[in-house]
Amino acid sequence: MALRMSASKATERQSMFFIVWGREGIVKIIGSGNLECPLCNLVTAYELRKVQKYFTLFWIPIFPYGKAIEYLECLRCKTTFSPDFFDLKRDSDVVCDEQEQDEVD
Repeated sequence: MALRMSASKATERQSMFFIVWGREGIVKIIGSGNLECPLCNLVTAYELRKVQKYFTLFWIPIFPYGKAIEYLECLRCKTTFSPDFFDLKRDSDVVCDEQEQDEVD
């Protein structure tokens, strides 16, 4: 038995359309080197990474939004640090070295 669709039912059909949108963080490696990791207590390789959020349409990044975030990641233990952490540590080491020289004099 064949089913027939009347003309009125055929015109009642509506097409469905959907939009998939969202956001995604894209990570880029912008530098690398060796530093002493405070967690490993070893001089290990690290990567300086930058994460930028993007508006996506159908899983395709369209445009960036918000502020990009930079961080350092130890490649041995995968711990992440702010890039400022090591700058402050170096500054404090310099101050300690200068203080030691003043004490010796």
